[in-house]
Amino acid sequence: MKRQMCAGLLAGTFAVCGHAESSVTLYGILDTAIEFTNHWPINPGQPATSGNRWSMADGARSGGSRWGLTGNEDLGGGLKAEFQIESGFLIPGGELMQEFFGRSAWIGLTSPKAGTLRFGRQYTSLVDALYPSSPTDLSGTYEPVVAEVGSNLWESNVVKYKNAFGPVTLTGHYSFSNLAGQFSNGSGYGGAAAYDIGTLSVSLGYDNLHRSEGTGGNYARFEKAAIGITFSTAAFKFMGGYRYGKNDPLAGYAARDDYFWVATRYLLAVDKMLTLAYYYDRIQTATGANGEVTRPASPQQVMAIGDYLLSKRTDLYVVVGYSRHSALNFDSYNSTSAAYRTASADSSQTGVQIGVRHSF
Repeated sequence: MKRQMCAGLLAGTFAVCGHAESSVTLYGILDTAIEFTNHWPINPGQPATSGNRWSMADGARSGGSRWGLTGNEDLGGGLKAEFQIESGFLIPGGELMQEFFGRSAWIGLTSPKAGTLRFGRQYTSLVDALYPSSPTDLSGTYEPVVAEVGSNLWESNVVKYKNAFGPVTLTGHYSFSNLAGQFSNGSGYGGAAAYDIGTLSVSLGYDNLHRSEGTGGNYARFEKAAIGITFSTAAFKFMGGYRYGKNDPLAGYAARDDYFWVATRYLLAVDKMLTLAYYYDRIQTATGANGEVTRPASPQQVMAIGDYLLSKRTDLYVVVGYSRHSALNFDSYNSTSAAYRTASADSSQTGVQIGVRHSF
């Protein structure tokens, strides 16, 4: 649409008026499911007690219900200003999932030749790299997303640059700590490179997070490097990858691990889709609650998703997951963001979700 734009400086002492093409889009996803999980610790801290749990799960197929605004303005000469704000919420109780715009809050400039530069809260480069090869589009439905890309899949105070050169796309980001005299405490950085020719794509990603441990200048380092591969035909999509991980020895985390996944997605019909995936985390060392370093049994997980599209915007789904040697999604080794738990005497967990999703 055409509109007149006037920008004022110092309460109107200076103004520039012109014409520009601009657009703003409101969008969102509403997603919820009924979930069954077994081996749930009825009384946490009492390992002998375990049972089944029926619950309502939010964002089961989409990684969280959300709404947001995105927009851009044509500044001329191919240059555009753009922005996005996105807020996550929980359907069962109506609560916010993060800060009000905790999923995204950024502004940037983009041009076909110079690339895109964004400022604010946004995904890391590693998330961008592994999204195409993720069996669930990094939605979190029985996919160990936190184990794969880290609990910092969003970061604040980020400067991010992306540019495409034919089939190759390069990405890099840096997140500021915003702490005086503590430049590294709470900062992070990473990069990605992707090669995509349609039927085949290969992505490389790296992320290094200095998680703040308070204002004393101490931080814990989380380091990940990964490769993701996809191959697509008219009916099939094959996905797989490997992720190297090295974390400071914090309680409840895998200190050093090698994570693998393989999956396939099959389009049964225009309105029916089946996804099958297998995940394996070879844990070299892990740190227990008392600081002791161990080498536990390596977690494994299988997952299946059946989607039935009622329309372009609404679908029904069934998701089944089974894990060995860990809670679902390997949450036994990602303690700060664990959605699933088991009594310590149990070495497996099964989950089933039946839900509905609508996008607008």
